[in-house]
Amino acid sequence: MPPLVPDMLTVRHIGLFAGLLALAGCGSADPAVETPDTLQRELADTNVAGGDPAVAAALQAPLMSDPTLSQSANADTIRPPSQPDPDSVPADDPAPAATAADPAVASAPSPAACPDCAAVRRALTPVALAATQGPAIAACAARMRYSADWANRLPAGIALYPAAHVAEAAGTDEGGCRLRVARFISSAPVARLVDWYHATAGNGGWSPTHRADGDLHAVTGQRRGAVFTAYVTPRAGGGSDVALIASGG
Repeated sequence: MPPLVPDMLTVRHIGLFAGLLALAGCGSADPAVETPDTLQRELADTNVAGGDPAVAAALQAPLMSDPTLSQSANADTIRPPSQPDPDSVPADDPAPAATAADPAVASAPSPAACPDCAAVRRALTPVALAATQGPAIAACAARMRYSADWANRLPAGIALYPAAHVAEAAGTDEGGCRLRVARFISSAPVARLVDWYHATAGNGGWSPTHRADGDLHAVTGQRRGAVFTAYVTPRAGGGSDVALIASGG
């Protein structure tokens, strides 16, 4: 009887066949398709096993990527209004008993031409506005300092319109200069402000004049070496923008 010695070629074939079966076994199983839901459940199960209920509750909540939940996202986010705020310029309360028949608010005369108004339109700051008022005032413009307090230091008889909202102000009393500039906003229309400043200046002895260039109106008054001008333009959305400049006095 021949010895029981395995044929080497057969052994090799068997080993190769076993290896192929092992590789086939690794690739033959159809892995489960992972989706956001299955991943969420796996994470939630793992976290529950870890004993963190807060995180587990968050993971078990519906995914916000779900299109059906898109309207619930950022429910507390502050969104812009659908239309402009009608109270963006607060309503002001004009002088008591101010009517067309009141001599304090008599209508201003028809305007004359305003050659300097073109330069005033281009002046974006109080310093630039002062520089449009002639060489003497322009020389003082560089000395001005910005502070809302200058709006309260205007010459006697010339003041901010009632309930005005100051945007910026500047002025100086240095080097022989006496200059104030105030920009403010009012909900009153241009015609009302023009009438008010013209009447107020006339009552205070300022000898006022009324000039205009398109929608830009200027009320100017002079008294004992002091000069003031109120430039009034309509404000987008209603009301008026006013630039008030006073020098000397």
